[in-house]
Amino acid sequence: VWASRLERAIEDQPPSALFALEVAAALGTHVDPLEWRAVCRQRNLQVGTGLLEHLARHQLVHAPQEEAGSSQGWSFVHEMLRESLERSAREHGRWQEVNLACAAMLHRRYRSDHPGVAERKSRHLISAGTLEQAIEPLMLAADACFHRSEYQAAHERLDRREEILTRSSCVPDAARWGEGWV
Repeated sequence: VWASRLERAIEDQPPSALFALEVAAALGTHVDPLEWRAVCRQRNLQVGTGLLEHLARHQLVHAPQEEAGSSQGWSFVHEMLRESLERSAREHGRWQEVNLACAAMLHRRYRSDHPGVAERKSRHLISAGTLEQAIEPLMLAADACFHRSEYQAAHERLDRREEILTRSSCVPDAARWGEGWV
């Protein structure tokens, strides 16, 4: 149902609109427009400024009134719509590309110690299937959780990191294992 509503809503939009919305779906239910536009620019996607208003008229997104320089976020009206876009990207072989673009944007836009960035970057890298690249961001995310006294969350990130190290095809490195154990 959501896919057909979306298809009808974007049929008169540029072909890049679907990919841009798949990027937004990878960024989450609530989308930071500055991050979204950064990924779109990096991928040379031509997304008209009226796309969000158009989707809002079709009751697919909650979009604030666009103002010059506004960084006010927007969101999908329902999590199932976001999931439908994710499924579309997976079925058409674009999900890896979408997530790599999001991870690259985070890497360029923020310092690695910026709150939440390591966590988000690791999630995109894992979704893209580039597990070995997620090892370092997972360590940074675990460390951030530890410093916020979120010990269970830190252990979850370390467990995920260890799982990746176990399955990894990279050369075993005792220092990488020990870093997580410490």
